[in-house]
Amino acid sequence: MKQKNDDNFIVYCVRLLSKSLHLKVSPERFDVICKTVAEGSQPEARFYIMVVVSTLIAGAGLISNSTAVVIGAMLVAPLMTPIFGISLALVREDTKLLNRASLAEIVGVVAAIGMGLVVGWLALKTDPYLKVTPEMLSRTNPNMADLAVAVLAGLAGAYALIDEKISPILPGVAIATAIVPPLANSGLCIAYGAYSGAIGSFLLFFTNFVSILLVSSVLFYRAGMARATVADTPHRIFRKFGLASIGFIVMLVILANSFSTIIRDRMVHHQVKKRLTVEFADYATTGLDKLLINIRDGKVHALAQIYSSGTLSSDAVQRIEDQIAVKLEMPVSLVVREISSSDISSEGSNVALVEHTLDGFFVNDDVRPSVRTVQASELVIKDYLRAHTGLHLVHADFFHLEDQAVILAKISGVRRLAIDEIKMLESKIREKVKLPRLRLILRFEDVALYTDAGLILPYWDSKSSPNKKQADVVDKIRLALENSFSKNEHYLLESIHNSIVGGQYETLVAVSGAGAFERKELVALENHLESLVGNQVQLYVWINKGPVMTRKGLVSFAQLNESRKGRLNEDDEQLLWKTLRRVR
Repeated sequence: MKQKNDDNFIVYCVRLLSKSLHLKVSPERFDVICKTVAEGSQPEARFYIMVVVSTLIAGAGLISNSTAVVIGAMLVAPLMTPIFGISLALVREDTKLLNRASLAEIVGVVAAIGMGLVVGWLALKTDPYLKVTPEMLSRTNPNMADLAVAVLAGLAGAYALIDEKISPILPGVAIATAIVPPLANSGLCIAYGAYSGAIGSFLLFFTNFVSILLVSSVLFYRAGMARATVADTPHRIFRKFGLASIGFIVMLVILANSFSTIIRDRMVHHQVKKRLTVEFADYATTGLDKLLINIRDGKVHALAQIYSSGTLSSDAVQRIEDQIAVKLEMPVSLVVREISSSDISSEGSNVALVEHTLDGFFVNDDVRPSVRTVQASELVIKDYLRAHTGLHLVHADFFHLEDQAVILAKISGVRRLAIDEIKMLESKIREKVKLPRLRLILRFEDVALYTDAGLILPYWDSKSSPNKKQADVVDKIRLALENSFSKNEHYLLESIHNSIVGGQYETLVAVSGAGAFERKELVALENHLESLVGNQVQLYVWINKGPVMTRKGLVSFAQLNESRKGRLNEDDEQLLWKTLRRVR
């Protein structure tokens, strides 16, 4: 009983659909359709002028990657009407209309491809390095989806032509079928020397052609537009629909094979994307932007475009490539194209926080723990460096070394952090991110900032300019130090910094070299300077930008600077603070 009810429901739906599709046309509407199709299928100069114009528009839109311009070409293209002409001629067995419409379509197709070739040739002559655009690429590889669209568009176009109440939708059908752009693209591909792309573009046109031809023939026949005086024999039925049916079946086979290839490519694309996404998950400021996959000669060729604030090494690319090859059981060639990118907020790096969500908001709170770890680490480091003029956090990154979490921070400045400072920062970061085994690695970028007065060094410049007597004393100290270190076989003098505090001259000498610089050497040199200038001199020797030798022995540069806070010239401090934040 249930099966019978289901059958009745199906019969009801079919009858309802049949009644809603008013395919029977009145004699008046029949005359209008025949006249419209016949006039639009005339192989006349105005027809070919419109073909040339629409092809020029389509070629310009394809080369400039303008979808709007390509749509404009679809609207003025006249090649769809001769297809209806061929359909009507086959259904009515009108040889005269068939010849005219076929001639118009064939010559129009040749003209469109030829004009596309001319446009491409001229464009390449103007710019030999003209790049292929996405609009061009999208028309070189037809698939089953294009066939489905063509069938539906043909159905809509033919039905709109039959029913005068919905005939205004014909411009929309012209956009959906897109007859001229594939032909123009075929000519462009020939100009580029991409013959495979030219064949693919022509197949896209042919897909639209046979789909519209078959569907419109069926609808015209169903609407009673065939000659009623002649009985339909199998031979006559084949003459009406055989050409379109064979072409449609051929395209169905070709595109079915293409569809299987697409499915395979999609699976490979998914596996490669998954591997890259997992790989970049540990890089807080790195993500996959675009992925292109080609499979040729049994080998996967992948181009991954990523955004990153760092640089991926060739070793890392090789490792990812090997992992993908093992997963796919195919050889893989991976090329990574990096786009330098950095999203910075007051909280630090937050590239993963500014991804669009489905509700339209661009701030996404659901981010990877690695990003949160980087943010917290940056805040800890920046808070500490804020109190230390001459040091600036450039960038922080997060990764795993075996089973240990690691924060790698790049710091630029005029000095390096001492071991105690690094331990303190590491302890604070561990406490902040709740990772007791986290390891902090700092990469230092030495920065030397010079003005016309020489090297800028925090806390070692006088707040006021020395008078003439003080300037003479400073000159004597400088000359004596230069003379002394010129005789030193182990150390090379790099710079001298003088500060006058309460009548006492304090001098920091930056040296580089190897060997031991003893405290007794500093005391002897300090006594020599005092006897030379007749004033008290306190001498410091900064060795290889590491420890500092003083009269009391070695101290860290950080400790020495800490004791001298407040002695930096305010103008120099502002210059140093602003400059370091602009040095990358």
